[in-house]
Amino acid sequence: KQSNEEIVKAKDSAEDLVRVRTKELREEKSRLLASINSLSFGFLVVDSQDRILLKNKAIVDLFAFGDKEDVSLKRILDLLGGSILEAEIKACLKGGGVCEMKEIVFEKKILRALVAPITTDNGVGEKIGYVLLLEDITEAKVMERSRDEFFAVASHELRTPLTAIRGNSDMIMESFGDKITDPDMREMLADINISAVHLIQIVNDFLDTSRLEQRRIE
Repeated sequence: KQSNEEIVKAKDSAEDLVRVRTKELREEKSRLLASINSLSFGFLVVDSQDRILLKNKAIVDLFAFGDKEDVSLKRILDLLGGSILEAEIKACLKGGGVCEMKEIVFEKKILRALVAPITTDNGVGEKIGYVLLLEDITEAKVMERSRDEFFAVASHELRTPLTAIRGNSDMIMESFGDKITDPDMREMLADINISAVHLIQIVNDFLDTSRLEQRRIE
């Protein structure tokens, strides 16, 4: 049988171990929270009962929630259109893979959402929740649209003078081709025409690329 002194020592040793482990867990949690709060995009960890277990500062700033304001998943989903994102989350959890929604309109912002299920590592792969990431891509979308608009305008502006160069060079070659006896002059005129045709084709390719990106053509 253990003496009282041995029991006390064992108890003290166990308590010391608990204190050390508790301190390590707190430090690990602090590091995790610091890392999550440093992210530029919104971060949520949600359990299988749709309760938010963890959120970062970016998600609070994104929706302009107050510091002491109660933040629920239902409220966030309602702000983002409700049923659409909720259906995407359910499909993601059912399929077991990472799902993405590229454009979600929220007020004057455009958001991108990623949903990743959290599963157990006991071999069963039970889904115990999911991670929801929300990224504000408004600025990137504005720049993308500005680029597309610039491409379209610039391409149209280039095509007009190029068409005139091509048309006039065609007319000169057809109407005055037999009067131009200098071979070098005929070659330069042919080069002008061929180059104009080539540049017009490049401009048309730019315009087609712009239409493809805007999904105006297949």
